[in-house]
Amino acid sequence: DEYNSSLFLDCCGLVRQVVRDLADDFGFQIGSWNQAYMYDTLPITIEREEDMKPGDLVFISATYYNTK
Repeated sequence: DEYNSSLFLDCCGLVRQVVRDLADDFGFQIGSWNQAYMYDTLPITIEREEDMKPGDLVFISATYYNTK
Protein backbone atom coordinates (compact mmCIF):
# COMPACT_ATOMS: atom_id res chain seq x y z
CA ASP A 1 0.00 0.00 0.00
CA GLU A 2 1.86 3.09 -1.24
CA TYR A 3 -0.26 5.52 0.80
CA ASN A 4 1.20 4.25 4.06
CA SER A 5 4.67 3.55 2.67
CA SER A 6 7.61 5.33 4.27
CA LEU A 7 9.16 5.58 0.79
CA PHE A 8 6.89 8.47 -0.22
CA LEU A 9 6.74 10.94 2.66
CA ASP A 10 6.15 14.67 2.33
CA CYS A 11 6.48 16.91 5.39
CA CYS A 12 2.99 16.02 6.66
CA GLY A 13 3.54 12.34 6.01
CA LEU A 14 6.82 12.41 7.93
CA VAL A 15 5.23 14.00 11.00
CA ARG A 16 2.25 11.62 10.76
CA GLN A 17 4.53 8.57 10.59
CA VAL A 18 6.72 9.70 13.49
CA VAL A 19 3.71 10.40 15.72
CA ARG A 20 2.17 7.04 14.82
CA ASP A 21 5.45 5.19 15.46
CA LEU A 22 5.81 6.87 18.86
CA ALA A 23 2.14 6.71 19.90
CA ASP A 24 2.92 4.55 22.94
CA ASP A 25 5.64 6.98 24.06
CA PHE A 26 3.52 10.07 23.44
CA GLY A 27 0.40 8.61 25.00
CA PHE A 28 -1.96 9.54 22.14
CA GLN A 29 -2.72 8.74 18.52
CA ILE A 30 -3.58 11.09 15.68
CA GLY A 31 -6.26 10.95 13.02
CA SER A 32 -5.54 10.46 9.32
CA TRP A 33 -6.08 14.06 8.19
CA ASN A 34 -3.40 16.78 8.30
CA GLN A 35 -5.31 19.05 10.67
CA ALA A 36 -5.17 16.24 13.23
CA TYR A 37 -1.69 17.40 14.24
CA MET A 38 -3.01 20.74 15.42
CA TYR A 39 -5.89 19.25 17.39
CA ASP A 40 -4.34 16.00 18.62
CA THR A 41 -0.75 16.96 19.38
CA LEU A 42 -1.17 20.40 20.88
CA PRO A 43 -3.28 20.17 24.01
CA ILE A 44 -1.58 23.31 25.33
CA THR A 45 -1.03 26.81 24.05
CA ILE A 46 2.30 28.52 24.57
CA GLU A 47 1.73 32.20 25.24
CA ARG A 48 5.34 33.39 25.18
CA GLU A 49 8.06 32.56 22.68
CA GLU A 50 10.52 32.21 25.57
CA ASP A 51 8.54 29.18 26.80
CA MET A 52 9.18 27.23 23.60
CA LYS A 53 11.68 24.38 23.57
CA PRO A 54 13.86 23.03 20.75
CA GLY A 55 11.82 20.57 18.71
CA ASP A 56 8.43 22.16 19.48
CA LEU A 57 6.05 21.99 16.53
CA VAL A 58 4.23 25.20 15.64
CA PHE A 59 0.83 25.17 13.94
CA ILE A 60 -0.88 28.34 12.80
CA SER A 61 -4.61 28.55 12.36
CA ALA A 62 -5.85 30.65 9.47
CA THR A 63 -8.84 31.19 7.24
CA TYR A 64 -8.46 30.96 3.49
CA TYR A 65 -9.77 34.05 1.74
CA ASN A 66 -10.51 34.14 -1.98
CA THR A 67 -11.16 37.61 -3.43
CA LYS A 68 -12.83 36.19 -6.56
